[in-house]
Amino acid sequence: PFRVLSSARPLIQPAESHQSLPLYLTALVSLQPIGITGLRLGAAGNGSFYLAGTVESNTRCNTTSGGRVNRCTDVLVARFLDSGEPVFLTRLAGTYHDQPYALSMAGNGDLLVTGSSDSADFPATAEAVQPTNAGPVGPGSNFAAPPFGDGFVSRIDGADGNLLYSTFYGLPNTAETVTAVSAANQVLIAVNGESLALLDASLSRTLARIEAPGGSILQGSLASNGEVTFWDGRAGALARLGPGLGERKYTFGLGLKDQSSSENLLRLPNGNTLVAWTQGALTNPDRVVYLSEIDAEGQRELWRTEVAPKATAVTSIVREVSGDILLLLNTTMAAVPTTEDALLRATCAGDQSSSVVLQRYSAKGDLLYSTYLPVEVRSLSVPAAAGGQTITGIDSASLAIHQIRFDKPTTPRLACVTGGATRVVATAIAPGQIIALLGAGFGSTGTSVYVNQVRAPLLYVSDGQINAIVPYEGVEPG
Repeated sequence: PFRVLSSARPLIQPAESHQSLPLYLTALVSLQPIGITGLRLGAAGNGSFYLAGTVESNTRCNTTSGGRVNRCTDVLVARFLDSGEPVFLTRLAGTYHDQPYALSMAGNGDLLVTGSSDSADFPATAEAVQPTNAGPVGPGSNFAAPPFGDGFVSRIDGADGNLLYSTFYGLPNTAETVTAVSAANQVLIAVNGESLALLDASLSRTLARIEAPGGSILQGSLASNGEVTFWDGRAGALARLGPGLGERKYTFGLGLKDQSSSENLLRLPNGNTLVAWTQGALTNPDRVVYLSEIDAEGQRELWRTEVAPKATAVTSIVREVSGDILLLLNTTMAAVPTTEDALLRATCAGDQSSSVVLQRYSAKGDLLYSTYLPVEVRSLSVPAAAGGQTITGIDSASLAIHQIRFDKPTTPRLACVTGGATRVVATAIAPGQIIALLGAGFGSTGTSVYVNQVRAPLLYVSDGQINAIVPYEGVEPG
């Protein structure tokens, strides 16, 4: 299902190097037909990125009410060089629906992928903590609602893609999903958002497990010293446990109980934690997303920044070698603040569509850069060796891997052209139609727009947007 785009063309040509301004995106790999659920970059210097996703299997699985036959899904884990060349593609397949949910990398470079399986024959190794699927198993009543059997955890060699260890994880006749994974010397998993479990490196023993009925445990992170940091949704708080899921070292309240949630969290090398979180229930139209740093002892909130209002989610949070913080936002709002040097200061998506915003903050939470992106990137990683020059992301719409380069432009940057001077991307233009060109660096004077080499009348010109009329002599009717 993978196709390397060997002649991928940058959206906008690169210019002189600079570390703060994104200039263009390059599609490296086409991934259809596949759904992507995780992206990780390799250890510094190995020049690779890894992804996990779903691909249709060859098994006839479900039939919808309209009689259309759908295929089941398999798990696919892949490694690519930074150039986009594939190194390995590993397929983990049972008879029915097998779906990955999270991907993580262990300290030695092994990959941990987790998810759910409806298959009795999904691969599990002999010494697995749970070698059989306790069910329910089978194809499900329809494609959208399979029975969802047990969760699974699989460990794959990051060098050659060989399956090292794999286990089911769940209770009899209860649908489970392993929704998150974090790996150091041991393996931490989150199950159904209701429990955290600590497994040994070979996935053969459960070392510890804690329960929290009601779906309150989210976003677990395992440090090399064995400490676990997670979001306690019931308390609206960040919490930390000692090694072995032992004593609770702290619970630091950030929001209202049962009305706050963690969008993402990241433990820093000094023991502090970055957490992107929302204040307000999911259905509250006035909820706000914040970014905070909590000290290693859980005693102080060092700083808090309001990231974005209302219908916004933080899909990725990463920290660069420089200490700067990158956030990737998914929003339906057209009013997320952008900076003057943004690649795109307004969204190219439709009014009711989701848009993607990339933001950079200083280590103290000061906004340095904010821009809309013209592609639907949903996951983000930063290679340590790149020094902040390149980030890699997944475009969930075109199912492609993109490199987002940071360079300083010397010419205006055109991000998209829309029809009717609205945010709905046009598929065609007609004589007399008002169009909008969105981007940055246009300037307010001395600007011209040509359609088929015919100069177009301008209605509005600013640094980030130009409204023009398609000339009648420039485009033939129809």
